[in-house]
Amino acid sequence: MHISAPADPVLSASGIAAGYGKIAVLEDVALDIGTGEAVGLVGPNGAGKTTLLNVLSGLLPRSAGEVRFEGAGLPSGAPRATGRAGIVQVVEGHRVFSKLSVRDNIELGGYEMQAAARRARLDDVLQTFPELRDRLAEKAGALSGGQRQMLCIAQGLMRAPKLIMLDEPSAGLAPILVDRVVKLVEDLSTRGVSVLFVDQLVDRVAATCDRVYLMRQGRIIGQTSAADPGFKSRLEDVFF
Repeated sequence: MHISAPADPVLSASGIAAGYGKIAVLEDVALDIGTGEAVGLVGPNGAGKTTLLNVLSGLLPRSAGEVRFEGAGLPSGAPRATGRAGIVQVVEGHRVFSKLSVRDNIELGGYEMQAAARRARLDDVLQTFPELRDRLAEKAGALSGGQRQMLCIAQGLMRAPKLIMLDEPSAGLAPILVDRVVKLVEDLSTRGVSVLFVDQLVDRVAATCDRVYLMRQGRIIGQTSAADPGFKSRLEDVFF
């Protein structure tokens, strides 16, 4: 089954190479994401998934290749420029500022906004995560693991991203909260926000996303979808 990439992608990456010092991780990586498209990225631990997200968000410089967003080239290793373009990465690990309040953590995502715009955006975000509204004054460190994950995503949504990249958002979450993450991905896509969804729950990723890129040893080795009759065998090629 042939899986077609979007004809006019909002994000297009090609020839990406990157690593850490003398350790090469990514080699000739290419992917495209359409406007409002939910795209999955799966592969075994150590495949380079987080490294690729770090390159796309500008947290890690690339040694080769090009990233274009809405037709314009993005500079390498420039997270502020990438964020201003409309790309947000929610990093793995439920990382919050534990000694700051829930409100302060969320508002940090919109630190460049004017105060009135930030307040309005906060209200919009809290409609997505109403359980955080009653805990705005509490320290973020008092939240459960699931609530901290919701807080991390809420902080990312404060920027009203055009593309949000979720790195292992279901890690350590109870099944009911995993369902919330999946529903959020679907809702964002419906609203026209593009999503790059990285997670080990491969079946959930495939069921949620329009397409799934398969990654192994620092390279994209193909793509698939839940509708692909060869879906299971393709996954076996990646993980085993």
